[in-house]
Amino acid sequence: MGEEIVMNIMRSLALAVIVTASASTLAQNGSSEWQSVVEAPAEGAEPLTMALVVNQDGNSIRIFKDENDIVRGSFTLGDESESLEERSCPTVRVDQLPPHPLVHLGGPCELDNPHHVRFTLGVINEDQVQSTMLWQLINGGGFRVWYHLKDRGYRETKFSLRRSMNALVGTLGAQVDVVP
Repeated sequence: MGEEIVMNIMRSLALAVIVTASASTLAQNGSSEWQSVVEAPAEGAEPLTMALVVNQDGNSIRIFKDENDIVRGSFTLGDESESLEERSCPTVRVDQLPPHPLVHLGGPCELDNPHHVRFTLGVINEDQVQSTMLWQLINGGGFRVWYHLKDRGYRETKFSLRRSMNALVGTLGAQVDVVP
């Protein structure tokens, strides 16, 4: 009987270690590390592979290649009680490099809803995309997004670029060369 109790205690301790290690790994990697994810397609559409990062505030960046080989992205607020200012596009700064306003096909970014803005990073042509911003996201260490909230002023959110190269190469394809 004593042996059975000891075995149960050992199993419980082993399970506690596994659960704690898994939670710790998710906390360290899950919300701050770039990942390559596949979005379930709408009926009749192809699955969409994208690079995704979610920061500790719940804000997210998604980057993907559309059916026309245009590299697109989106910035989404994690707090749905906040709304982006309609007439102001966020600005991004990688490391200590000059900031870039987010644009959509050469014009202002596009707000899909009060919490979500779309932008364009470049066009893939003959397995090459010229995009300073995309090159910086692949090679940088971290970046900040400055955005204007409706009736609340400017805010800043930070993202890591940890594993961004892996996620973006997985999204764009290993054959695509990104040049600044």
